[in-house]
Amino acid sequence: MNNPKENKTILVVDDEAMLLDILGDFIGKQGYQVLLAKSGHEALEVAKEYAGKVDLLLTDIMMPNMNGLELAKTLVATDPDIKVIFMSGHLQSAIDSQNTPCFRDGFIQKPFSYDTLKTYIKKTLNEMD
Repeated sequence: MNNPKENKTILVVDDEAMLLDILGDFIGKQGYQVLLAKSGHEALEVAKEYAGKVDLLLTDIMMPNMNGLELAKTLVATDPDIKVIFMSGHLQSAIDSQNTPCFRDGFIQKPFSYDTLKTYIKKTLNEMD
């Protein structure tokens, strides 16, 4: 039987290399295609060069040069169907004041557990049992 997750691609963006590797490894083990980027600008390049569709953007908010909010706005402008989960060590209330429309899919507070991340991803991609 075909695993529906195999058809889903998640772009993970974080400027902390170790966390990026850990997240990429975990998400890949869940059966998803994983694309990794260390910055907003790199993420745009990765998404542009990727032949398939990016279903979910999982991005840190606070990053140098291009933050996660700017990245999400840019990707949503080119693909309104992309889902977005923001992650941050900062409080959501401080980020909510940014008033971005692509905040609709979710926010996950760092640090978080693997189970929490797995649940957020499944919920956002409408894969809940």
